[in-house]
Amino acid sequence: MEHQIDKVLEFTVCRCSSSSPNYSPENIKIDNPRDQGSRWSSESNSPPQYLILKLDHPAIVKYIYFGKYEKNHVCNLKRFKVFGSLHPEDDMVELLEGTLRNDSMGENFPLKHTLNGSCFPCRYIKIMPLQSWGPCVNFSIWYLALRGVDNWDVVGPQMNFFQTCKERETVRLCLKFLRQRRYTDAYEALLHASKVELEHPFLSSWFQMFVEAGDFEGCEDMMQEAILDGMLDEYIAAQPHRVEWEPFIPLNKGCVTPGMRGGHQMSMDVEQQIIYLFGGWDGYQDLSDFWAFLISEQKWVCISRDTFLDGGPVARSCHKMCIDSVRKKLYLLGRYVECQSRTIENMKSDFYVYDLLEGTWEMLSDDTVFDGGPPLLFDHQVVFDSATATLFVCGGRASVLPLQGSVADPALIGLYSFNTETREWKELRKDSADPAPSPTRMRSRSGHSVVLHPVSRCLYIFGGQRNKQALNDMMVYSIDTDDLKMVYTGEEEGFLGPPVGLTQRATLDPELNEIFMLRGSSRGKDKGAGVASSVKSSLWLYSISRNVWSCVYSYDSCRHKTGKSVMAEPCPRYAHQLVYDHSTKTHFLFGGNPGSGCRQLRLDDFWFFKLLRITREQLVQKIQFEIRRQRFNELVRVDPIAGIGYLRTMIRTLVDESDADQVHELHRLAGFACDPETYLSLDDPERLKAVMNARLRVFDVISLYFPESQTQPRSSLSDFVVL
Repeated sequence: MEHQIDKVLEFTVCRCSSSSPNYSPENIKIDNPRDQGSRWSSESNSPPQYLILKLDHPAIVKYIYFGKYEKNHVCNLKRFKVFGSLHPEDDMVELLEGTLRNDSMGENFPLKHTLNGSCFPCRYIKIMPLQSWGPCVNFSIWYLALRGVDNWDVVGPQMNFFQTCKERETVRLCLKFLRQRRYTDAYEALLHASKVELEHPFLSSWFQMFVEAGDFEGCEDMMQEAILDGMLDEYIAAQPHRVEWEPFIPLNKGCVTPGMRGGHQMSMDVEQQIIYLFGGWDGYQDLSDFWAFLISEQKWVCISRDTFLDGGPVARSCHKMCIDSVRKKLYLLGRYVECQSRTIENMKSDFYVYDLLEGTWEMLSDDTVFDGGPPLLFDHQVVFDSATATLFVCGGRASVLPLQGSVADPALIGLYSFNTETREWKELRKDSADPAPSPTRMRSRSGHSVVLHPVSRCLYIFGGQRNKQALNDMMVYSIDTDDLKMVYTGEEEGFLGPPVGLTQRATLDPELNEIFMLRGSSRGKDKGAGVASSVKSSLWLYSISRNVWSCVYSYDSCRHKTGKSVMAEPCPRYAHQLVYDHSTKTHFLFGGNPGSGCRQLRLDDFWFFKLLRITREQLVQKIQFEIRRQRFNELVRVDPIAGIGYLRTMIRTLVDESDADQVHELHRLAGFACDPETYLSLDDPERLKAVMNARLRVFDVISLYFPESQTQPRSSLSDFVVL
């Protein structure tokens, strides 16, 4: 399966719950975001409402993509479920329960497509709307695309597997029912005879400790150890992010800072906690100043006002810079020269290195072409592999001299490497128009992103533009094996990655195994006005292990104009720079072109931001609250005084006072303790039954934090009984 490239899966709409006139279900096959009538709309919002799609061939369905209308709409789905099966009459397997944003940006979701580590095929997909964004309105779906594998060599062997899994799930449902009802002998007999595992052994042990023995302290210790060992990391990774922006404000009013610019470069020495900035364009001229931002002191320091006077590079923009954090060197290559200003003399590709320890510049080459390297470049990318002391140059446009009376189209380059110890260039891949990479060629581009993964030792190359063609593909180049392969082409209908922007800036976290990409401005025009009406930018996250993109932040200038935004955040821009500190999980953003207002306007603002999501420690606290709340509920029924003391000393310490929901729950528990109707005597026959049922409910809740493949079935046996 890992060698199969996902494709768009063809389907027909075979059934629907209802449809409004003029809003046919077949409309979902056409992606036309400007047409308000291009959608399926239910005739009612009374459940159940659904669409059932029939695939042309059985397939492993891995993703579903929802296209949207170009504006917010009250009929847009907010909550929905997706089911799948081989036959429409079968009990369908739940593949996804998700939520959609009320905006114009399409969203993709990974679908459950494996059971017990093996893929299962579907022929029918059911989409069930649960809630729309507007109250009491019908549901609308504008566009749907499914992606997966329908190669029969892959799908065929899995056809019988689906039925085998259903039989196994039936046994597991019976085991769950027998254990919940405490039919211990029957449970043990079925477990022994079937050899079917109900859940992960950890959860079985925890069930005995929590439900049967009531060892709450032991349960807390056991769960904490499991979380800190990473057993619930899948849950943590699936939780939504929250972006927290912070503008840089100088400590002293007289502090010097870099001026307004775009097309500059930044690199970061994570170990020394220093960010370096060089050059750029201020709207009128190229710059040659060189700066360092000392993170610990929160201040900018000007290293040089003009590096050319210090034996370094001349003023420039659209160059690239990278750091060798081991040897403390900064490498600088490329620059943009206006077409009308190009001459033989200023078209040489100079190449510089700055020694961070000595504070000196060295020209490695006055023209890399004559050393076997690339020509003068702009809109390229460079990264540095400290393990091999090698610099990689990928893509970019080569500046060429204009022909007599015409403007020459810039050529694109492939992939080069430069060994900084031997000072030798090597051309690893030449340019090719063919999208498929080969041992000698690759499809080149400019304005793209390249990030280096120091652990897997791979370059991730994605996005950009090839002449007038926007690219949304991703390739991976292995440094050790010289192997270049395609991850996805991005040319299929319903592509599941980020849309194309004017510029994109990317970083990588080797510990989280994630790529972050901040898209630049994308502008729409007001009809008749000819001005930018909506300026947007967005932050996307790519999970390398899950091969999934997700949008974690989006800025909309329209939201700010109407005063609906209360969060401090930078305006959209392009030609900006972004660096990342993986040790503190902090991004740093400086400058750029806002793309609106005065043509010469550039930005000089400096922002820090973090992507926040639940941590292991916070999840430990969350589960501790569930366990202690159950212990309180049991204690307060027989000894209210002890229960109130436990609430004060053991539960209140877990409550976040800034979280209104948690504070409300604390007050509810306090009120529960003062209600005499909750008291039960120790010899009350109903007490044991109530306690066991409550513990079972808590166990079911905590099971949801574990991967579904490790837990008891989420459904119950009684759900399948028809009366």
